[in-house]
Amino acid sequence: MKNDERAVFSIIFFGILLLNVMVKLRKNAYWMKMDRKTSSAFFSLRGIQVIDIFLRLYSFIGSGFLLIPATLLSACRYSRKGQRRKALFLVVNLAGCRWVNSILRKKWDYRAPSTKPFFIRYGFPSAHAMNATAMYGVLVMLTKRLSRKTKMMLLSLHIGFVSLSRVYLGIHYFTDVLAGVAWGAVWLALMKAVFYSDQRTLKKDLTCE
Repeated sequence: MKNDERAVFSIIFFGILLLNVMVKLRKNAYWMKMDRKTSSAFFSLRGIQVIDIFLRLYSFIGSGFLLIPATLLSACRYSRKGQRRKALFLVVNLAGCRWVNSILRKKWDYRAPSTKPFFIRYGFPSAHAMNATAMYGVLVMLTKRLSRKTKMMLLSLHIGFVSLSRVYLGIHYFTDVLAGVAWGAVWLALMKAVFYSDQRTLKKDLTCE
């Protein structure tokens, strides 16, 4: 098994494992009592204007209001350049990620915190955390301008801030965003295996950026 294939397999395996752990913890009364206390304590920090603006901005960055038009515009740009694999990769990744998140939320039906002024019915897994992991992960994968180490560091910070913003705004528990990150990583790895199972194909597409 090649290193790239091993990495994809590892992400899928550990992502599903983490998601299953989060599902079990969501059912555990003691764990959720602790998670509610921790999440509420984080939510109670609201009021510092700079932090409020920063994390509200990050919440928007992980939302469909930004990701959907940004993805479609990027896909159109790649398509006009004749890079149809990249364009299709972006669109399928976005549509599938959001569709799967909707199915998982309705399947488990775990409620989100009912903190004002925000309220959503389904809280698990977090769509924003899943979107940020899967969608921005694609952008990192398809750019060649930075080193792999730098890209992974920036992606981790980005996903972390999007996830924290949802807890800070009182919309999700920490368990919800961890599950979102886990499934977002699994979905991205699956899409990588479908569209770029051969690393040479990815390298070829990157040279056409």
